[in-house]
Amino acid sequence: MPGQRPRGEAAVVALEAYVEQVATTDGRVPGERGRQTRQRLLDATVELLTMTSWRSVKVTDIARQARTSPATFYQYVANVEQAIQAAAEGMVDEAAQLADLVGGDWSEEES
Repeated sequence: MPGQRPRGEAAVVALEAYVEQVATTDGRVPGERGRQTRQRLLDATVELLTMTSWRSVKVTDIARQARTSPATFYQYVANVEQAIQAAAEGMVDEAAQLADLVGGDWSEEES
């Protein structure tokens, strides 16, 4: 895993090491703009989940919240369940990044 190091050894973690290689539903790798669009869709999914049950969230709701179309949604995600799963996996990855950044020896001797 990126950012891992032996105990007691400080290191700067390059966040680029965590950039997820995502693909569109047809297998293409999106550029920066496409990754931003996908992230907007996932963020919209999470926002909707704070207001309603996951079973009530529809593709059209996510697309509207992300200011895009349902067709764009389907370019990046196959269905609502996959969007929820991708958003959850992103949260787990972010937690791992944070753990790597704050992990290690914080004693005065090592600071």
